[in-house]
Amino acid sequence: MSRVWRVVWSVGLASWMGFSAAANESERKPGSRQSSERVQFKQRMLDSLEISERQQEQVEQLQQSFSTEMSELMQASAKGRKELDQLLEKQAANEELEKTITELTQLKAKQLRLIIRNRKQMERILGKAKADEFMQIARKKFEEKRGRVRVGTRPEKPGEGVGE
Repeated sequence: MSRVWRVVWSVGLASWMGFSAAANESERKPGSRQSSERVQFKQRMLDSLEISERQQEQVEQLQQSFSTEMSELMQASAKGRKELDQLLEKQAANEELEKTITELTQLKAKQLRLIIRNRKQMERILGKAKADEFMQIARKKFEEKRGRVRVGTRPEKPGEGVGE
């Protein structure tokens, strides 16, 4: 998986790990089990990285601002896709379609820039090794939560392998 796609994949991790935008926080009840589990996981993860309290605060602040900005961009993208669908349904002129497509493309570019900026800032705060470890832990937990198993190699094809 390319580095850019790993970074893109991490978009959902920030909010899933509890570094969510204020809008998502209001949906979650403060005393709820889900909220406390996320806070506990986030704290255990940051503690396992053996980083200073200042770095922890910087990471939390960075992830919260990232989540807020990304949420706004994703909402704008969803609105744009809905608008594009409506234009397609009413068989709009190509100029209208192109305008909406251009807007969506610009939003996607902003998302990618935000992801890359966030990744670079994370590396600046934690250093490359700790930032990579942070993402590895987050990915593992995310995949466990979703019931996915990461397999390093593919099984052998029938007729290949041992004894041939």
